[in-house]
Amino acid sequence: MAYSTGSIDQLPSGNWRARAHFVDRNGDGQRVTKSGFRTKAEARDWLKQVHAAGASGEYVKPASDVRLRDYLHLWNDAREDALQIKPGTASGYRDKIRQIPDWLNKPIGKVTAGDLNTFYGEYMAGGGQQADGRKSPRSVLYMHRMVRKGLKHAVADGVVNKNAADTAVAPSTGAARAPERHIWSLAEAQRFLAWSFDELPAYRAIAWLLAFSTGARRQDLAGWRWQDFDGANVVCAVARSRFTDRTGRVVVAEGTHKTERGRRTIALHESTVRRLEQWRAAQRVAAFEAGLGRCEHILTNADLGSWHPDSISQMWRKDVRRAVGEGIVDQITTLHDCRHWHATQLIADGVDLNTVACRLGHANAAFTLAVYGHSDPARDRAAAEKVGAALGF
Repeated sequence: MAYSTGSIDQLPSGNWRARAHFVDRNGDGQRVTKSGFRTKAEARDWLKQVHAAGASGEYVKPASDVRLRDYLHLWNDAREDALQIKPGTASGYRDKIRQIPDWLNKPIGKVTAGDLNTFYGEYMAGGGQQADGRKSPRSVLYMHRMVRKGLKHAVADGVVNKNAADTAVAPSTGAARAPERHIWSLAEAQRFLAWSFDELPAYRAIAWLLAFSTGARRQDLAGWRWQDFDGANVVCAVARSRFTDRTGRVVVAEGTHKTERGRRTIALHESTVRRLEQWRAAQRVAAFEAGLGRCEHILTNADLGSWHPDSISQMWRKDVRRAVGEGIVDQITTLHDCRHWHATQLIADGVDLNTVACRLGHANAAFTLAVYGHSDPARDRAAAEKVGAALGF
């Protein structure tokens, strides 16, 4: 990079400012400015040093000039490489970073709280350069938390002096609360499963039974292998997750769980064990007839291949819509709501929270209570009956 021009001027405060402008062989320019010199001679000496470094190609652009998206990508990649976050988490952050608009992708040292406030407003309204439509307050809060974490690291790294996100205005936790879930009753779950085993292919019926009876996430359901099943329990050894790597390629890979409790053993009821044994026999016959080897995964797709986590959710939505259409259940619920159903059912039946947390793979019982400890109409009615009986009126 070769020096092109430079200038020195005095500011109203009395201090001096120096500016240098570099132009490389491709014609790309870079401006460098520094102020606060007490004398013109100091500014001139600094400018000479910068000119010499630029002419020799040794000048390094200040870290604070790194643009916001570039810095957040570097920070995210470094955390993934250091095994601080899982590839799936890094992938989620990567998707959010890409949604930062071009107008905000300025040098990180120039990003202000006002800039972030404007971005959050556009992001929620779906305006500006956002092509994904209107975002919920929950999505905006997650974006804010990611940006704040990244800028906090930039402050600790000495790249910027302050975290602009600390004073930015984001949706409150209350405003970002997830919408109320519709959890099926015990009778609805029973009707749906009975219908599944009567009307659906076996590979799907067994999947929905396991979802309700174990409360496992779809990553666990997709990752379970027959070697994890011992006839009375199923071991959550690995989870199959879908994520986008740094090249933009979609990857489905097996990995460890988020918490130490993620690797766990879940006890199964004898009726579930019986259904699993029947499915294993049917799966082996189907694989033999198709000229395939023994299936490793418990849950397989229609072609007896390993089941993609997203495909499990897509098939669930298809089957639930059909069940609603045929009057088996009244409302649509999500596959993840089977997990909520499982937890709510256990808590309603008086199972201690630590056992519920262990079955779900939560880090502690406090988290289980915060997420699943809400009341339901049946428990509320039972509580009213107890209070009324105690009062005796």
